[in-house]
Amino acid sequence: MDNLNEQAVFAKLTSFIVDVLGEDVAEFVEISESSRFVQDLEMDSIQIIAFAEMVKKEYDMNKKFVEWIAKKSMKKIINMSVGDVVTFIIDHQ
Repeated sequence: MDNLNEQAVFAKLTSFIVDVLGEDVAEFVEISESSRFVQDLEMDSIQIIAFAEMVKKEYDMNKKFVEWIAKKSMKKIINMSVGDVVTFIIDHQ
């Protein structure tokens, strides 16, 4: 994928989050780059996995994304923000 920019990636990730949470829930949460998946968006593990699958498929980065997550401690995974994923995608395309 050429010419990825932060705004476009953030918009795509936001649409994935809305898909996973459901529009009725997503309208009550503010999604920003600093939003943390667990604390702020209240995503559970199944929702996070569904989101990760969408990211891997959209950006064709199955192995890279899994390795990136696997290297993180549980605390860092729990505190991961939307912006962290945006940065990873931009840096690895």
